[in-house]
Amino acid sequence: MVERNDTVLERQEIDVISEPPDGQRRVRFVRDEEGNLTIVQNPSTAWTYEEDENEVTRYDLEGSEDGLIIPAIEYDHYEMLVEEFEVDYAGTDRVAGHEADVIVFRDPSEEPTTASLDVVVGDEQYSLVETTLAEPLVFGEHRLWIHAEHDYPLKEQTTLVGQDGTTMNFTTRYDHVEFGTDHDEDTFTFDPPEDAVQRDPPEMSSENFESVEAAQAVAPYPVPEPTVPARFELDRILVAEVNDTTRVQLFYADGNETVRVRVLPGFDHELRGMSVSVDGHPGTVTRGYAKTTLYWTCADRTYAVIGPVSTEEKLSIAESIECASADSQGSGES
Repeated sequence: MVERNDTVLERQEIDVISEPPDGQRRVRFVRDEEGNLTIVQNPSTAWTYEEDENEVTRYDLEGSEDGLIIPAIEYDHYEMLVEEFEVDYAGTDRVAGHEADVIVFRDPSEEPTTASLDVVVGDEQYSLVETTLAEPLVFGEHRLWIHAEHDYPLKEQTTLVGQDGTTMNFTTRYDHVEFGTDHDEDTFTFDPPEDAVQRDPPEMSSENFESVEAAQAVAPYPVPEPTVPARFELDRILVAEVNDTTRVQLFYADGNETVRVRVLPGFDHELRGMSVSVDGHPGTVTRGYAKTTLYWTCADRTYAVIGPVSTEEKLSIAESIECASADSQGSGES
């Protein structure tokens, strides 16, 4: 729910069945104007179904490291908040009939921010709710109501404050929740209606390269050469063609973990998260599906750093990248 002062601007009802350890979930967005949207995911496959249009799209998740990300129901980002914000304990409260501990996070900085609600399926991101903020807002506080027994957030609320005292509240909460429920084997698969229109997922072709030089021969813009922590070494570079755009992803591994650096032309969605500056360029730190990601924009392209390193290390990696324009590269085709 989105509120400006005491006026509700947006309200979204979501039904969720989830098994967090392996990412299985069935989510139904109840939408009056656009029609209901159902998303089902298991480790190998995801489906999206638009009820009013009777259209279904099936996504193959084999080999996908991110799978399907739905920030509207992702509650695993509070560990990042502990690292980046001032933290206070505000006692206990009851949410959906359960006792919860209330944690308050405050940001000592006063960076302007924006907010939206998106769904990410593989490399594609779809905006569900995007609120336009007419005036600059700064982060006020973020509250989490965490289940006292299961250590699972039952409610979260982010408050942004305008220069004139206007407040914007973004609230997500459960009205009913059950833990330890057994689900049948069909819960996390989707059988569309027989007359449903089958839509193809975005076309994608990709190739792996062992060096920046080899990847640069096919990339239409400079392939980044970031400085990463010493324990990581370049493993491979993936160059993918997605809907007529070229995306580059560099994988750095230390034997057990992987840091990824991505270049995402055409990625123009607002992100909800912590505002940061990357060498003078606007950036956002987000958390979803158990991963922290740093996004920033430079030379008309969006870059991202993902992996098991701290936010400070991600910023260091980002600031080591020279984001030159496509015309300045020394090789490759445009």
